[in-house]
Amino acid sequence: MRPILCPGPVEESRATGASAAGARPLIAARSSGIGGAADIELQGDDLRSVRDTVLQRIAEAAGKTYDRIFDDSLRDRWFTAEEAIEYGLHRSRHRLPVRPASSDRNEDD
Repeated sequence: MRPILCPGPVEESRATGASAAGARPLIAARSSGIGGAADIELQGDDLRSVRDTVLQRIAEAAGKTYDRIFDDSLRDRWFTAEEAIEYGLHRSRHRLPVRPASSDRNEDD
């Protein structure tokens, strides 16, 4: 028998019959992570599905095509706040207030 991983008591999950829109319930194998080629293939398919879903959501939010986001995601890219706004990842930049230096701090700290 394989365990079913649930976020709360089973009775509660069954009673509500609800799941978050992006939830992905899992029936976990008891292989301790050691599986055969079929398991590796299934995990690869699942990871590609998650990747595609995330990239599609980023594309929609940023106003870019999926292909552009996919190509841009093949390598890490760091953005300044202004670059992230221009790219479409953020709508605005927050300016943090400057905190005055505390007079009770020891200079040797």
